[in-house]
Amino acid sequence: MELKSIWDLGNLYISNFYKYISKEYPQATLHLMKCSNCELIQLNNTVDQSNLYSDYWYRSKTNKAM
Repeated sequence: MELKSIWDLGNLYISNFYKYISKEYPQATLHLMKCSNCELIQLNNTVDQSNLYSDYWYRSKTNKAM
C-alpha cells in the first residue's frame, strides 16, 4: 500500500471551544493522503482525543430539539 499526498493545509487550530481565552490553543496538521490501491482518502495523522473534546461545550440529547 502506498499513500500519496493530495492536500496539505499545514498546522491548523483544532477547536475554538476552550473555556479560557488566554489558554494557548493546540494545533494539528491537516494532511490528506490517497491510497494508490483502493483510492481511499484519509488523514495522515490523528489528534489526541483529550485535545479535541476536553473543553467541548456541545452535548447531544440534552433536550428533544437536539
